[in-house]
Amino acid sequence: MSPHRPDNIQGLSGTQVSILQQQYGKNIFHAAHERRFAHIVWGIVKEPMFILLVIACSLYFILGETSEGIMMLVAMVIVAAISLYQEVKSSHALEALRQFTTSKVTVIRNGKEIFLQAEELVPGDIILLEEGMNIPADAIILQANDLTINESVITGESFPVEKMEVKKVTCYTRELPSIPVNALRR
Repeated sequence: MSPHRPDNIQGLSGTQVSILQQQYGKNIFHAAHERRFAHIVWGIVKEPMFILLVIACSLYFILGETSEGIMMLVAMVIVAAISLYQEVKSSHALEALRQFTTSKVTVIRNGKEIFLQAEELVPGDIILLEEGMNIPADAIILQANDLTINESVITGESFPVEKMEVKKVTCYTRELPSIPVNALRR
């Protein structure tokens, strides 16, 4: 037992863990299956705004306004290209987030510190963070001392965010050099 951990924190019992694992399953980030190029393009074409642009473009050509029709066609290509770029970028970001979840973590269960795969976490687990580790799941801070979190993966904010007790931290952020959640430092 760590000298920094309060004695009253026992964590979940084995029975509670079994029930929660059956109820919630593994702590795995499920990304949608990789979408093919044709599916992405079809999704863009089905968007209501894109359909309105197609209708407006068609009307320009029907009314003999060829230059306006061409400009609208160029605008549609630009909108489609931007949407396609955003889809590809977001799928890469989701894949990067998924890779962060393959970590190990120390938790308190049955009053003891145990080391396990992050995918074995269940709601209610008490996670012990250390400097520089990735936060393996959304969590509520029970105890902290000068805790700062790098949330740049989620918010884009380049500066660390200070966290205190009873604040929610989000999975896929990184704990920076400070005393970690639940005050355990090895």
